[in-house]
Amino acid sequence: MKKVLEFSVRTTTSASAEEVCEAVSAALNVRFAEGKYEIIDAYVADFLGMRVGLFGWGADILLDSRLEDRRFLTAANQGGLVPVDIAEAIADMLTVMTPYSWRVPSDADLAADEEYSEEYDRLSAEDNAPPSWLDDEN
Repeated sequence: MKKVLEFSVRTTTSASAEEVCEAVSAALNVRFAEGKYEIIDAYVADFLGMRVGLFGWGADILLDSRLEDRRFLTAANQGGLVPVDIAEAIADMLTVMTPYSWRVPSDADLAADEEYSEEYDRLSAEDNAPPSWLDDEN
């Protein structure tokens, strides 16, 4: 079994995703670029073997990770992967090193995410346009 890192954290702010991205970039010493995270327009970067996406989602800015390195995906087929959630450490570090208060998503956050996802999927299927509340400029 191989261990892999993962995290998902968020902040509620009136700042734009671009402003938050600048602060996170400096705190993590990583360069973000505009791109796609899954199907969402986001600021993306590679960090500690993870693909990281920063994007507006409702009233929050999310910083989320996923495994993309094919070497690890191959390892998953050879005995599996054990995720190590580092969200609390990332939230604490970003709260200290940026002007934003970061948190690990609560059950209420995750329930809201599910509703947002369903609405996003429904509207995208109707006219390929993201819903108005999904705005990385917050």
